[in-house]
Amino acid sequence: MDRAAPLLGLSASTLRRWLAGSTQTLRHHRRALDAVNVFPVPDADTGTNLYLTLADAAEAVADLPAEATAEEVAHALARGALVGARGNSGVILSQYLSALLLGWPTPARPADPAADPPRAAGPPSVHPAVPALVRAAAAARRAVGEPVEGTVLTVAGAVADGAATAGRQESLAAVLDAGLVAGGVALALTPDQLPALGAAGVRDAGALGLLLVLEALADALPPEPGSGDGTVTRRARRVTVEPWGEPPTPSTPGEEPGSDGEFEVMYLAERAAGGPAADRAASVEHADAPADALRAGLGDLGRSVVVVEDRALWQVHVHTDRPLEAVALAPRLGLVADQVMVRHLLRQSGVHGDRAPALGLVAVTGAPGLVPALARAGAVVVLAAEGRTLTRAVTRAVEDSGAQEVLVLATGPAGTAVLPGPVPRSVDGDELEVEVVAGLSEVQVVVGAATRAGLDPVMGSEEQRGAVLAAVRGLRSVVLDTGAGGTSTAPEVVVPLVGTAEIVTLVTAQGTPPRVVTALVDALGAGHPDLEVVVLEGGGEGSRLEVGIE
Repeated sequence: MDRAAPLLGLSASTLRRWLAGSTQTLRHHRRALDAVNVFPVPDADTGTNLYLTLADAAEAVADLPAEATAEEVAHALARGALVGARGNSGVILSQYLSALLLGWPTPARPADPAADPPRAAGPPSVHPAVPALVRAAAAARRAVGEPVEGTVLTVAGAVADGAATAGRQESLAAVLDAGLVAGGVALALTPDQLPALGAAGVRDAGALGLLLVLEALADALPPEPGSGDGTVTRRARRVTVEPWGEPPTPSTPGEEPGSDGEFEVMYLAERAAGGPAADRAASVEHADAPADALRAGLGDLGRSVVVVEDRALWQVHVHTDRPLEAVALAPRLGLVADQVMVRHLLRQSGVHGDRAPALGLVAVTGAPGLVPALARAGAVVVLAAEGRTLTRAVTRAVEDSGAQEVLVLATGPAGTAVLPGPVPRSVDGDELEVEVVAGLSEVQVVVGAATRAGLDPVMGSEEQRGAVLAAVRGLRSVVLDTGAGGTSTAPEVVVPLVGTAEIVTLVTAQGTPPRVVTALVDALGAGHPDLEVVVLEGGGEGSRLEVGIE
């Protein structure tokens, strides 16, 4: 289905003013929103994620010519928000905006009264904007694997219900006023609906962010003719951002992960152009509802599942203890995963606030099996895929690290994709200092991440950078092709290189014969009884065996 023209009848200039105002207000209030972020996990990033989502939308709109039509601006805004969506809250907001402006997506499955409670679409006398608000609330709810009341979903529905009370002859500003009043009432009730909010004494951060965006829309509307001086004075609508009660404390790195999952996994999915017959068959099977299939599959793997869509592109978000299975779901459904990013929820908690690291670390790897270990070490991990451009993914990972100075460790030439490209900026708009070290082996990336994880966090960025680079560049590494037949001279090559080393790290690939690894481990143990040998199943393509000697 082709998407319709903008549903709210907004001009291109109004859309641009709204986007600029929304981005500015979220940037201004992001720390306050971060401070009241307790659900689904208290990782203090809801405000930052909402801001960065709209910042990417703003970049997409800024790339349009000045004479772009309202429809072109609306499409760029929606697409930019989807591609740039950050976190659970940003993904939901992107779907809300797409449905509000363009009526996309239409339901791919029959409405479930339990999952999609009816909203007051109203009689024919309602303002034309009301159906758009109803559709946006319903689309946001459908995008979530397990909708929870007391969240942005509840408040979005309340906004639609409140807007429906305005008469057809009322202005769009009056309709939004009515919706914002109802949304504010619903927001105040969220602590009573969601125990996590009640315990912390705060309102839902994502819902508060949505109201700020809608208030910015009302503020962006042009003055309307009145009976007096040519304009009508719009009633003040100030969404209160200040929290009450004690804000939650972000989880401390090293604590046991909560029930929501250890990792945050995000990626874009699109239909596979060709590929194996099994992938093509899967693509046909799920052609009508790939978003539903993704939600169902991810629901078996974790929580905080959100899948949003824009024509043949899907943005995927899940909190899970099984990140590799979450990524592997896409090809099983005949889809290609792109811009795959994995973060450890506790390690990354609060990085956009008071716990920003002195040195951020981005690890670009082509070995899926290394992703969990790299994320646990505190890196923002980008999983490289053959033939996929990494410019946007690496730039985004750099920005998501929360640090002013960032080191990118990348296997092969993949890391150079971040430069040239968009200049990474912090959430405060400052250019970030980024150093990209590309062409590394997988074992070098592992050692670099492990070194950084073991450093005292009070060390300055230069000291940390120096220690990590010294470990990476000082590592004696060997890359062996063990061959499909499983023959290898690995012991003869590696054992003489050990000398006085204390640790040897082995990274295997999909086709590395286990008996080759066993023979090498046995030989190392026999020749160096005190040597620590670490074997990591990288899972990358081929039959290579990477060896790092420290």
